[in-house]
Amino acid sequence: MKFLSKLAASVMVALVFLGAACSVAAAAAVETHTITEEQINAAYWVTHPARRGVSDRRVDLQPNQVVLTETWTRRGGEPEQVVAIFVPRLEDGRVYWTLTAATVDGEPASPELLAQINTRISSAWANYFRRQLKAGRVTAIAIDDAAITLTVEREAATN
Repeated sequence: MKFLSKLAASVMVALVFLGAACSVAAAAAVETHTITEEQINAAYWVTHPARRGVSDRRVDLQPNQVVLTETWTRRGGEPEQVVAIFVPRLEDGRVYWTLTAATVDGEPASPELLAQINTRISSAWANYFRRQLKAGRVTAIAIDDAAITLTVEREAATN
């Protein structure tokens, strides 16, 4: 259960930021939005984690996935290295992130635990988009070693 709470806390923070990277300003037609790995790692949620026990957080963009690493230290405990790998998918014009693998000090999470975490983050993700994303459909997402790029289609404004 401690593994789940550590991992879930890190996952929720990551999703809020990744969601912010995917939210876009209103405009017409097709838009492309890019956020770089450098921008992500300079973000406040990375440099100043909300939980005091989290340090050394880093986001590593890799082709078609995002890898979040951090050190987790429980009160009175030894530091543990947490690694979580997220893969995006498009569904009905929305981006959903799936936790495909996670480890704490090299010990992998079970498939059951990954499924439990993904169930938890999918509803958080849907709620975030419902509140944040302006009308429009994400038609493409690409992740390479340097950036996340989104293509969004919007209906032209009518006056």
